[in-house]
This record gives sequence, C-alpha cells and structure tokens, in this order.
Amino acid sequence: MVLQVYQIQAIKGLLREKINDKLSNYTRETSSMPFLAKIMQDSEKVAAYSFIHSIATTLGMSMY
Repeated sequence: MVLQVYQIQAIKGLLREKINDKLSNYTRETSSMPFLAKIMQDSEKVAAYSFIHSIATTLGMSMY
C-alpha cells in the first residue's frame, strides 16, 4: 500500500505539531528514577532519556 502525497503531508504535519507541542509544554513527570540513575550515573542523561521516552509515547499515542 503506497501512501498518497496528501497523506504523507498530513502525517508530517501531525508529527511536527506533536513535537512542537511537546517541546513547548514538556515537564518531567517524576525526577525519581533510581534504577535508571544507577545505570547511567548522569542526571543529564536520565533527563534526556525521560524526554525522549515522553516524545516517543506522545508520537505513538497520536498516531495510534
């Protein structure tokens, strides 16, 4: 099944909108991630992981 040009544009637009919304409204749900903090041993990397996971969840839920 091949997507039509308008479908591709609609998907791109939706993804841009969701990512922009997440970037402008992001707040960490929790700062308590003891298991992840022990593995990574770097709070900035834990924060980045949290943000990326949040984006992935948002995109997955908006596309589903």
